[in-house]
Amino acid sequence: MSVVQLFNVCHHVPNLRTKEDVAGVLKYFSCEQGDVDEISEYVETNYAIEGVAMKNLVLAISLSDQKSPSRAVEAEAFKEKIQSLLPI
Repeated sequence: MSVVQLFNVCHHVPNLRTKEDVAGVLKYFSCEQGDVDEISEYVETNYAIEGVAMKNLVLAISLSDQKSPSRAVEAEAFKEKIQSLLPI
């Protein structure tokens, strides 16, 4: 097997729809529990039908933590970023 074949792999990752899914991703980032709850609820309420792709969720989290001096993910910054990526 060649090196190209080893790294040329695609994995299907289902869209995230539930509060538990989103909270599971947020636990890997610096985020207060209140913000985790607010972000999770927001995603479940506004994106439950189609869900949010993992790539878009992580991008919104990464962009929103850059706005905070402590590099923590804050709910208001996250909402702003996710809406710019995925309009409701």
